[in-house]
Amino acid sequence: MGIGYYDVARLNFKFGIILAPLKEDNMKIIKRSLLLSTSLLALVLVGCADDEVVALDWSKPAALTVAADCAQAEELIEQVFITQMVMQIEQNRKTALEEEECRWNCPGPSSTDDTGSSPNYPGNTGDSTDVKSPEYFSETNTQVKDIDEVDTVKTDGKYIYAISRADLVVVKSWPAAETDEVGRITIEGLPTGFFLKDDKAIVFSLSHLYSAVKGVPVREGMPIGDQDEDAVDDDSAPYPSHYYDYNPVSVVSVIDLSDKSNPKVEATYTFDDGAFGGRRIGDKVHFALSRPMDFPFYLWPVPDQDWRYDSRAQPTADTINMAFDKLIQKNVEMIRAKPLTYWLPRMWIGHGNEKASYDDVQILGACEAVHTPNVFSGLNQLSLATLDLETGEVAASTIQGNWGHVYASNNAIYIASSNWDIYRQLPHVDYTGDVQTQIHKFAFDQSGEAHYTASGKVLGYGINQFAFDEHNGNLRVATTDGKGWWSQEDDTESRVTVLQEKEGQLKEIGMVRGLGLGDRISGVRFIGDMGYVITSEPTAPLHVIDLGDPTNPNIAGELKLSGVSSYIHPLEEGLVLTLGKDSDDEGRSVRFRIEILDVTDPANPKSVNRLVIGNWWDAGSSAMGDHKAFNYDRARNLLAIPFTDWVESEHVDGLEFKSVLALFKVSADTIEAVAEIEHKDFFAQHSGHDQCNGFNSDYQVNVDHSVFIEDYVYSFGDLGMLVHDTRDLEKGYVAGLTLLAPEYIPNYYTCSD
Repeated sequence: MGIGYYDVARLNFKFGIILAPLKEDNMKIIKRSLLLSTSLLALVLVGCADDEVVALDWSKPAALTVAADCAQAEELIEQVFITQMVMQIEQNRKTALEEEECRWNCPGPSSTDDTGSSPNYPGNTGDSTDVKSPEYFSETNTQVKDIDEVDTVKTDGKYIYAISRADLVVVKSWPAAETDEVGRITIEGLPTGFFLKDDKAIVFSLSHLYSAVKGVPVREGMPIGDQDEDAVDDDSAPYPSHYYDYNPVSVVSVIDLSDKSNPKVEATYTFDDGAFGGRRIGDKVHFALSRPMDFPFYLWPVPDQDWRYDSRAQPTADTINMAFDKLIQKNVEMIRAKPLTYWLPRMWIGHGNEKASYDDVQILGACEAVHTPNVFSGLNQLSLATLDLETGEVAASTIQGNWGHVYASNNAIYIASSNWDIYRQLPHVDYTGDVQTQIHKFAFDQSGEAHYTASGKVLGYGINQFAFDEHNGNLRVATTDGKGWWSQEDDTESRVTVLQEKEGQLKEIGMVRGLGLGDRISGVRFIGDMGYVITSEPTAPLHVIDLGDPTNPNIAGELKLSGVSSYIHPLEEGLVLTLGKDSDDEGRSVRFRIEILDVTDPANPKSVNRLVIGNWWDAGSSAMGDHKAFNYDRARNLLAIPFTDWVESEHVDGLEFKSVLALFKVSADTIEAVAEIEHKDFFAQHSGHDQCNGFNSDYQVNVDHSVFIEDYVYSFGDLGMLVHDTRDLEKGYVAGLTLLAPEYIPNYYTCSD
């Protein structure tokens, strides 16, 4: 390939536009340094693109460039790395020119391998057909109706499926008193969550390449200094422990659950990416894969070769500039020398218990599905993958850059990235603008695959997936804007922006601003035509946003709240429940608060009930930040959430940590604490090991999840599960089960002689 648009000499002509945020003195250095030798100039004039592809200035409209073929895909990706490389080296050049001696002793090249290899990152049968299914059971608490999200515990009513360390455990859960384990299967790697679809579990796990795939060359991706000359390339040879740190992968395992007593692996999909943001819509499983891309640039010339520092003769500016010019040229040549396969994400597919062979590697997606933003968005890659459970096929689109949030509606997947962190990667770019977020829409086609359709931009950044919501074809986005970390100003305000797809762009059609002046959003939820935004000042206001007319959204009403709320949940019509921290007279966050708000009249929202619990300032619930820990049985008005606090200890001098499943009676006119289910004595009762009063501040048995099946609540913790009848909680649990496999039981739970 030709050197292309972002080649070193070509930068001389284009950086005046692209690197506009640079200080003037830095610009002079760059322009001077990029006038390279005649031979290099001859090279770089070949194959230059006409259109600007990568820029640093986020003020321009958002867009993605889609590769037309593999050659352009390679070019688009390489341009990003050349941009980053030049920026880093120019800062080092500036240091070398200004300092009498190298501040960091002018280190040599990175120790990362430059060999051209691909990067590597990071008893019972269970048959209960004769048992009547329960009429009600809880499901994963999700953001969007009919769109499932990954979770660590799921149920179909008759069975519960739970992740326990490396195992997926199948538990017969109905009738409740007969709860018992019927089967389990060890998953490749460390499972993080799964989907349940009919008789299949789709499990996501973290592993390393040498474990997930067979026949991996032992030195793949290893730094030169860490290679083990004694290692051999065969399945029987143990790999040095440090090898595993260099090749993290994500594995998606499809598990056949038709025989509950004997779950079987149907297929495995291994990706050299980190998986997150999974959603399931029918037979299609959508997930995002984030792939770290850290190319081994040479960031400094080698002093012994290019110049010497000594007391008698300091290198001249010309000597230093020539050395850095050669360094840039060398890096460009290194980047251009890498094959296309180096830059694109990989995938291996295994069938049944047979692991995929390393040689059967596939490129994830097509070259024509490589997308590059029109502004620098980071060196990483994000792939939006779709697994078809019917055919077993995987389709994917890959987007260059770092992406913070993934939101899925019934119609599309949206990915968002803000410049909040991007400018940390650009050495000494003097950016003074506002925080901005680019949003890219990938709409589902008739087959259920997601394809890029439009891009847009809003001021500010969103806190989580709930900051995004699609309604009637429009995307509503709640953000906090102002200057970023690079500014000393704290001139923030929050807003809700409405975007509509028009001619390949997500164009703003309505916006309301002025929410929480000088503060930031702490909680947000969109429900129908209304939006509810809570900002984080000590007396945090609830802002009720009327979005009935998307072209003219407005603040319908406000309500001052005590403390800060981070999660908002719809109850019955006109009521929302919030979880957060209360505040004391001085505005400091203290204890845990549940509050019900009546928003029937948007102009006059009011608090109808609140409950504050806990002994200490850090008392709280994981459900404040993890909505899947929130479990509400609407029919019985029962709320179950994990709760943690510190209490006076019976075993040690001082305080000990408390972790329980807290149950509350919740309705329009009451919030009542019903019970706290703890697993404190679980280990002694169900594992056969005596705890010996070892339950102290050193380690606790955490309770983190729950399931409702009719009148029974199933609580899950580090060790296992307990079953309680919510109609008579005082009599204790009706069933208990240790889910932790014996080999995972820590020794420190047992008594010492």
